[in-house]
Amino acid sequence: MRMIDDGLFDRFPMAAMYAVHNWPGLPVGTIAARVGPMMAAVDNFELRFVGTGAHAAMPHLGDDPILAAAEFIGSVQRIVSRSIDPQTPLVVSLTQVHGGNFGNVVPNEVRLQGTCRFFDATIADLCQQRIGDIANGVAAAHRLTAELDYQRGYPPVINTSDSVACSIEAAASAVGHANVMAEFAPSLGCEDFAYMIRAVGGAYTWLGAGTPGPAAGLHGDRYDFNDELVPIGLRYWVSLARQALSPKAPVARA
Repeated sequence: MRMIDDGLFDRFPMAAMYAVHNWPGLPVGTIAARVGPMMAAVDNFELRFVGTGAHAAMPHLGDDPILAAAEFIGSVQRIVSRSIDPQTPLVVSLTQVHGGNFGNVVPNEVRLQGTCRFFDATIADLCQQRIGDIANGVAAAHRLTAELDYQRGYPPVINTSDSVACSIEAAASAVGHANVMAEFAPSLGCEDFAYMIRAVGGAYTWLGAGTPGPAAGLHGDRYDFNDELVPIGLRYWVSLARQALSPKAPVARA
């Protein structure tokens, strides 16, 4: 984002941007690219419930942010089930809960972190508003204060049609038409390459990496990159360069 704000595409004008990500779960040698949403936008939030602690044997002398946090965790899923069209993809996940240091003391503060994932960038406003509403309502019911820090993150990866057509042709040349996918479900994972495509158009492509073991998920410390992908990826990039720079190639549009 900062490179773009600093004039990257003013200094180096681009017709389109392309990227490849190895993708576990797709057969080795498969190349996948679709028009429209490819990966999701991501927003992150941190929420603090703050009140007065108390001894666990005398909870009536204080407030209970742990109880409030538990209520919030259940209630916040109402955003997905009741605040948005069921056919519109949205994930709201709580990923961290921190509170308390002793087994016999109700703490005065609990901190939660979470993330929202979606393809429609306008959903960010809804998520921020509804998370705040639910947090404030829970806090009021428990005589606590809610402090929400909602951070807008990467936008969605939205592949443009001409660039995907170029990618599909290049992929077919590299691995054969039978190994090219253009119709599949996008991922609710996120990718900062979204800024590049949003600026000039382009295509983000997955390169099938096979099926790793259950403890070797993508980006995990046990992930073992499949070296078979290197020559496949090289063939794709060479084919893509030839396709994109061909005089007959369509001009990509954002």
